[in-house]
Amino acid sequence: MKKLILLLTVVLTTIMVVPADANYMFRDPGKEEGTYVYRVYIDHQIAKPSRYRRLFNLLEYVTKKDKVIFIVNSYGGYANTGILLYNRILKCKAKTVADVTVAMSAATFIVMACDKVKVNDGAKMMFHNLQLYGLGGDSERLKTATKFLDDWNEKFLKQVYNNFLSFGEIVRMLNGKEIWLNDDQIRKRCREQHKLIN
Repeated sequence: MKKLILLLTVVLTTIMVVPADANYMFRDPGKEEGTYVYRVYIDHQIAKPSRYRRLFNLLEYVTKKDKVIFIVNSYGGYANTGILLYNRILKCKAKTVADVTVAMSAATFIVMACDKVKVNDGAKMMFHNLQLYGLGGDSERLKTATKFLDDWNEKFLKQVYNNFLSFGEIVRMLNGKEIWLNDDQIRKRCREQHKLIN
């Protein structure tokens, strides 16, 4: 009976810690007793926010003694989810690290929000205007929505990429151009921001 209770306790604890989509988030003991290192794999298209509920919860409740490492190898995905991840990472009490191989589009928000960045050999990043879908309605509503989204897009992208991309790069991006960076360029910019780690 004691073994059954112990087994159920372990299973229930695992269910509470590990998300339903358990192949993307893992927890290991930290260097100090009672601390943890969480590895979060963003190696897929960033999906709807509902896929990340447990991650959002984790980011809210980790302590300043914990560490969350995002292994980023993603071509992007849902911009709104990227924005949620960006804001949750910024507010996270734990130390946050982006371990970057590929970060494009919405995946760049994760890198920008982290305290430190590890840049792997061959890494690349791509930045572009936010692409939002789902607009509908008559022409006046579309004009109003387009004006709002242009202003909102400019404000948000300047906030996220300020000091990482140059003013000229941000202007080019807002005018529809893509900005591409290789591993050396990413390292240089992270070093300038005191975010680079080996």
